[in-house]
Amino acid sequence: MRPSSSASDDVFSGVLARGGVAEQVSGRAWLRALLDFEAALARAQAQAGVIGADEAAAVEAACAAEYDVAEIGAGAAAIGNPAGALVQGLWAAA
Repeated sequence: MRPSSSASDDVFSGVLARGGVAEQVSGRAWLRALLDFEAALARAQAQAGVIGADEAAAVEAACAAEYDVAEIGAGAAAIGNPAGALVQGLWAAA
């Protein structure tokens, strides 16, 4: 196999071209998974008595909102992870 610098040469390009895989691992899908995680964490914390039910409900409501994937991505560049940018967005929405 010869080396290539073509942008279309990607070890996952064949996989991502099949069915709905690309959509399921897109930035929007990852963001939704992060939001679902934060909502579940808030529910678990409320059930354990770490936070109040009203606080958990506020987190869940913030997680139900739509967020700008590009904005979260730009914020993630500062720390190399989208979680920090997402949490900042959740705090702003709460």
